Amino acid sequence: AGMAVLLKEEGDYSQLAIDISEISEMLEDEQTAGSEDDLSLAAAARSSNKTGKGTPATSEWRQQLGRIWHTLADDQWLGAAAMACCFVGAPIEVVQFIYAGMVMDDCAIPDGPSSLGEYIAVLVALYLIEAVAAASQLILTTVVSERLGAWLRRAAFASALQQEVLFIEGKRVEELASSLERDAQRVQDAATVQLCQVVHSLIQGLVGTVFLLVLSWKLTLIGLAILPVMALLMLVQSTVVQSYSRRAVDVLEQVSAFALEVLTHIRTVRSMGKEGKERARFGTQVLQAYEVCKRMGIAHAVADATGVLVLKLSLMLAIFYGASLVHHNDISGGVLASYALIAMQVVMAASVLPPVLADMRNAVLAARRLAELIDRQQQINVKGGLTLPRCEGRLELKDVSFAYPAQLEGAPPAVHRVNLSVEPGMHMAVVGAEGAGKSTLLALLERLVDPQEGLVLLDDTDMSSFDPYWLHYQVALIPAHPVLFSASVASNIAFGSSPSAAQVQQAASAAGVHHRIAALADGYDTELVPTHVDRALAQGIAVARAVLKDARILLIDDLLAAPPADLADARALSRAVEAACRGRTALSVARELRDYQRGAARAGV
Repeated sequence: AGMAVLLKEEGDYSQLAIDISEISEMLEDEQTAGSEDDLSLAAAARSSNKTGKGTPATSEWRQQLGRIWHTLADDQWLGAAAMACCFVGAPIEVVQFIYAGMVMDDCAIPDGPSSLGEYIAVLVALYLIEAVAAASQLILTTVVSERLGAWLRRAAFASALQQEVLFIEGKRVEELASSLERDAQRVQDAATVQLCQVVHSLIQGLVGTVFLLVLSWKLTLIGLAILPVMALLMLVQSTVVQSYSRRAVDVLEQVSAFALEVLTHIRTVRSMGKEGKERARFGTQVLQAYEVCKRMGIAHAVADATGVLVLKLSLMLAIFYGASLVHHNDISGGVLASYALIAMQVVMAASVLPPVLADMRNAVLAARRLAELIDRQQQINVKGGLTLPRCEGRLELKDVSFAYPAQLEGAPPAVHRVNLSVEPGMHMAVVGAEGAGKSTLLALLERLVDPQEGLVLLDDTDMSSFDPYWLHYQVALIPAHPVLFSASVASNIAFGSSPSAAQVQQAASAAGVHHRIAALADGYDTELVPTHVDRALAQGIAVARAVLKDARILLIDDLLAAPPADLADARALSRAVEAACRGRTALSVARELRDYQRGAARAGV
């Protein structure tokens, strides 16, 4: 069954790859069936939330398992097949020791073994079945796990793309991307591989306990009598070790926070000449951390040594008592060997459960974080609304006020009661100091954010009533700090449109960077490393991207305040920007008027 699934995966995975590649084109496809399928789990989650009962922890487990079960609707038979493999392979790992004991008893007969060949044949057959079951289980769980992980990443990423800009930026993009990968991996492992491990261990423990009672109920009673002592010892060990672990984590976090604080304020420390004092204080912090971590290591070593000692003493007790039973002919030597091997298998199966269950508990928290992202309803719609047959490009702001969520209460808003009117074809420059709200003004005109008060109008119509997809094609932005992607030059210029190679070159020529691109090793096919691109080329690509978009409205964010150092490049950039503004509604922002005038003067425009 596992090999059959593996052989059929080529077609399934190729289709899955196509679906994932379509994420980047989701907005261009107007998010039709794909995004609705991705978010269909939200309704199932809300339904389970309404019907969930019991304690909060139990309800949380039930809700997340219900979500995963709905997610695996197309692969439930694969999961069932993997569980079936557990029910086949796990008992065999116990039954094999019964036949191993039989082999020992058969070889101990004075006249020589009589059924050794039959026992060996049965063992070989059991091993073959176990191998097939284990391989099939691994294949099936891998397939289901990777499919679940792919779905989670796709759904979470698709939902993140639909959220408003402030939500993504407020979440710290690096943490959000890392969470998508880390949380998805935890959930897919817990729902497939780790769940099979738990089922496998439980089956082994149950079947092994039954065989232990059948082989020797006396030895089993001795083991059960020792079990509470071992359980209490394990509880004490885990409590002590966890206590020291928490203290170690806390003190190491304090060390990290202290170092971060000092290095963040290095100007103040350096100006006051307090490097030596801070170095001594940091040494004290490190010494405290060393002492706590040393105690944790000692406690861990004592706990492990005590656990091993108690386990060995219990094993020695079982061996001595089992030997006495063999001496009194209550059991045979082969039965004692089978009993010891099965008991060890049961102990190993039980030892797997605590760490796996702890990982699964962490996976529930990861599933909750992913569910919150997938279920989140964006505050700014990403599709649907009015469209105009032709955009004139008239912009107007009426008593617009906007404050960022992170601003302190009582602090002035980024934009307060602003009124502005830009007629079609006009090029207006907005000048203001740093923090005056210039970039916020551009974000409002792009509708990356919505004002808390007032109206932003395009062609005398409230901008919030337009289809955002249509609106963003009417507006092009040339940012102060151009954004480049790790792709070819042509792909960076064509980002946001689907032009031909000739159109890309025409846009680069209009932006004045064709000669610079042609001088690169691979021309337009040169792969860019964003951190190693000079400012002149980056600004030229940004202008070419805007030209190629051919939007009716052009927004320029302080581009001329820091022109390229080379005079020829600066003139080419300024002329390209001026040419791009002709025939369009343009709005430029600058920190100081002389910066804008200087940049224009260097180009002679």
